[in-house]
Amino acid sequence: MFDDLASHYPDTQIDIGGSGVDLKKVLPPEIENMKPDYSIYPDNDSSIGFSTRGCFRKCYFCIVDQKEGQFRRTDHPEKWYNPAFKNITFLDNNILADKAWFLEITDWCISKDLKIWFTQGLDLRLVDIEIAKRLYEIRNHRMLSFAWDNIKDERVIKQKIALLRDAGFTKNMLRAHVQFYIYVDNDEEYESGLYRCNELKQLGCNAFVMYNIDNERTTRIKALQRWANRKQLFWQFDIDDYKKDTQAPEIIESFNRAAGAKATG
Repeated sequence: MFDDLASHYPDTQIDIGGSGVDLKKVLPPEIENMKPDYSIYPDNDSSIGFSTRGCFRKCYFCIVDQKEGQFRRTDHPEKWYNPAFKNITFLDNNILADKAWFLEITDWCISKDLKIWFTQGLDLRLVDIEIAKRLYEIRNHRMLSFAWDNIKDERVIKQKIALLRDAGFTKNMLRAHVQFYIYVDNDEEYESGLYRCNELKQLGCNAFVMYNIDNERTTRIKALQRWANRKQLFWQFDIDDYKKDTQAPEIIESFNRAAGAKATG
């Protein structure tokens, strides 16, 4: 792809970067700190940027520590905010690592009556009652996402979901607005992934299964992903019903009919 790009622009110096090319490569400071030119994307309706970089977690499957290094504050969103938009999107990888900063910038968002989306999710293990109340208070323009990547975190995950309830999240609100990324590395972790999905379902939260694309033999995980990530299937059926070869087509047909009726009704 890069060679093809260079062949189309033979007289142009092209510098290729990004996570898929070089984790250590960075933009020049004057480019990194430039306010986004939102006119390039006329269909965009959200201010987009980072208020922090890095993460302290060092999860084995994540490149953030290698790419961004230690957690630190970067820019206040007012530096990349476009007042024409009522949505704001944070690309931060672990914004809750700095509670005071999180509260400060969400105060600012609330003062502007902005709808928020934290694209990379929030670290539920860092949520206390004050943060939980703030999450209840803010308006979101996408799902409020957390992660349950390790079965060993079960106790703390359930404790923190209880905190969300204490802060005002009802079961209906959790189902409508809260999802958990479920990382399943390979087929050997299928049972763990299924258990986490079912536990979240019992707690009224959505699951969104993700897996390691380098593991090619992931047939069981793909079935788990297709079930969990299609919310109507996740909430209406158990995985065993979905997996039955003779029944799965009927389930999907029923799902499609219901979706079509909703769209026309």
